[in-house]
Amino acid sequence: MDKSEDMAQRGLLKRGNMVYENNEIPFLLASKLNRPQSLYQSVPRPRLLAQLHEGLKHKAAFVTAPAGYGKTTLLSDWTRHLEVPVGWLSLDSKDNDLIRFWNYVTKAIEQARGVTDSLHTTSAALSPGQYEPFIVALLNELNELNETLVLILDDWHVIHNADILESVSYFLEYLPSSVHLCFASRSIHGFLKSRWISRNWIHEITTQQLCFDLQETLKLFQDVEKKELQREQIEGILYQTEGWVTGIKLISLSLRADEWAGSSKHIQSSHERVESFLLEEVFESLGEPLRQFLLNVSILQRMNGPLCQAVAGEDGAVKLAELAKLNLFLIPLDEEKNWFRLHHLFGEFLLKHQQRLDPAKTAALFRAAAAWCESQEMHEEAVDYYLAGACYTDVIRLLEQMRSLMIRREFSTMRDWLSAIPEELLMRHPYLYFSYIFSLLWAQELELAERYLQLAEQHYDASSASWTKEENHRYLGYLYYVRNSTFAP
Repeated sequence: MDKSEDMAQRGLLKRGNMVYENNEIPFLLASKLNRPQSLYQSVPRPRLLAQLHEGLKHKAAFVTAPAGYGKTTLLSDWTRHLEVPVGWLSLDSKDNDLIRFWNYVTKAIEQARGVTDSLHTTSAALSPGQYEPFIVALLNELNELNETLVLILDDWHVIHNADILESVSYFLEYLPSSVHLCFASRSIHGFLKSRWISRNWIHEITTQQLCFDLQETLKLFQDVEKKELQREQIEGILYQTEGWVTGIKLISLSLRADEWAGSSKHIQSSHERVESFLLEEVFESLGEPLRQFLLNVSILQRMNGPLCQAVAGEDGAVKLAELAKLNLFLIPLDEEKNWFRLHHLFGEFLLKHQQRLDPAKTAALFRAAAAWCESQEMHEEAVDYYLAGACYTDVIRLLEQMRSLMIRREFSTMRDWLSAIPEELLMRHPYLYFSYIFSLLWAQELELAERYLQLAEQHYDASSASWTKEENHRYLGYLYYVRNSTFAP
C-alpha cells in the first residue's frame, strides 16, 4: 500500500478512533426533550389520568390510537400531576439510528435525574447487535434510583429500526422497579410481546378509551370553545365522529364559518371520510391570504417566524402569529413558543393540496426552506429540504461538508440520505459513495453492499485510466477500506 492510499485509509480509521477516544455526542435538538406545550385549554380527562396513575404499578404503559386521539395532550397533562421526575422524548423518523436514539434517551434521563460520565463513555461502544453493554450500564445506573422515574417516548410508531426495537425490548425486560416507561404510539404491532402481558408488566390505554365521551364533548364546546349548541347537536357530532378527538375539535373550529350550519349532517361515519371533509371544511373557511400562507409552510417540518418569512414572504412571521391566535392546529415545540409544527393530519392535508395545485412551486418552497436552514447552520434539516426539492447537487455539496456524521457514526441517517441520490450522480463523489456502502455494511445489508462494491470496481476499471495518480490512490483507499470492513451481526 502506497503513502496516499495509506493516508486515506488512516483518515477513515482516525475518524473511527475519535469516536471512542473523544465520545463525540451528536447534536441534540432540545425541543425534542421538552414536554409539548398546549396553546389552548384542554378538556380535563380525570378517568384517563387515573388509568395512567394506575399504570405506574407496571413496567410500562402503552397509549395506543390512530392520529388525532389526544395521546400527546393526555400525557403532557398527566406529567403536570406527577410529583416524580419525568423524562420526555418526542421521536421522529431520523431517530431510527441506534446511537442517535440512545443518546436522546440518555439525555432525557439526564435532564430528569442525571447520569454519570461513564455512561456516555459506554455509549461509544454501541453498534448494530452490540447494544447489551450499554443497556446493562444504563440499567445498573437506574437501579441506584431511590425514587420513581417516568420516561415517555412519544410517537413511538416512527421507530422501525430492528436494533432499536430489540434494545428497547431488552431494556424493558430488565427495567428496575423504580423506572416506568410510557409509549405513545399509533401502533405497537410487532413490538408488544405476549409474555409481557401475561406477566402483568404492561398497562394499555387504547383507542376506545381515548375517544371523547359525551361529558368531555360537552365540556369542549361549552367550557373550552364557548360554543352555544343544543345537547342534541353535540350528541350528533359525537355520534358522527365516533369520539375522534381531532374530528370534534375540527368541527368546533369550522363553526366559525357562517356557512357551516347544518352541513355536518353530510358527514359519514368513516374516519377517513370524516377526516377529509373536516380538514377541507376548516381550510376553506379561512381567508385567501391565510390559506396561501398555510400552503406555503406546509412543506416545513417545524417553523419559526424567520423561516416562515423565508418561505412564505415578508409577512410570514405575522401570519404565523395569527395562526397561533386562532389555535389552528399549531403544536408549540418550546416553552417560549418560538418554534411550532403543524398538526400532522392538517399538515399532511395541506402538503398534498399544495403538491396537487403546483408541483413546481412546491419544489421552489423546499429550496427556499433548505437555503434558510443552511444559512442558519441547520444542516440536517437543509439536507432534508434539498432532497425533497430534488436538489441533488446541493445535497452532495452539503454532505461533503458534513463528514462529522461519519465521525459520529450516524450511519443510518447517512444511508437514508444517500440512498435518495441518483446512483450515477453519487458514483461521481467517491467519499459519499463509499460512505453509503459503509452504512449498508453497518446495517448488515450485505448483499446490497456487495452489489455497490462490484459497481465501484467496475467503475474503477472503466474510468481510472483518465484519473490523476492522487485520484486513483484515494479511490482505491476508500475501496480497500470498505471492502475489508466487517461488522459482527
